[in-house]
Amino acid sequence: MDMGTVLAVKKNGVICIAADSLTISGGSRKQTADYVVNHDKIIKCGSSYIGTASHSSWHAALKSYFSQKKKKPSLGTREEIFDELLNMHHVLKEEYFLVPHEDEDDQFESSRFESLIVNPHGIFKTYKLRSVQQFIHFIAIGTGASYALGALYALYDRLDSAEEIAREALNVAAEFDDSSALPGTFYTVKSK
Repeated sequence: MDMGTVLAVKKNGVICIAADSLTISGGSRKQTADYVVNHDKIIKCGSSYIGTASHSSWHAALKSYFSQKKKKPSLGTREEIFDELLNMHHVLKEEYFLVPHEDEDDQFESSRFESLIVNPHGIFKTYKLRSVQQFIHFIAIGTGASYALGALYALYDRLDSAEEIAREALNVAAEFDDSSALPGTFYTVKSK
């Protein structure tokens, strides 16, 4: 179940990744950052930030998975990210009890989550079947993605700061998406 909004934008040599802070448990019980300490949907892994708007257990699983790695993966290219997703899928099934069955028509087992990865090399989106795309300017995932994408598009040429664009786009998503709420969390990296 996707919930919330995670977005990333690159402008003037800076990349900003942002996420809302709403969690939903028990199917309908909203829990805001006013009540939940661990509301951040973004983790740090080496020089990368990884955000997911999937079920809240994903944050714990990703944090645990990457913290156990002796050498942090570079995640600087689509190929490096894909290779890491393959390794992670195996570990998630064996050690975290991932249930990989989603759609019988899928040609591969699903990892059942999408994420955004930002680092000095760019903005990357991972998909449930482990494909990876790199984006030039911006992207968003989660239930508020369509609102965020519209705002990112409208604001991109009007504002100079990646973080300012991200803040405004997240505000729009939180305003119109019932599964997104402020405050947001924001992380920036300088791009190469």
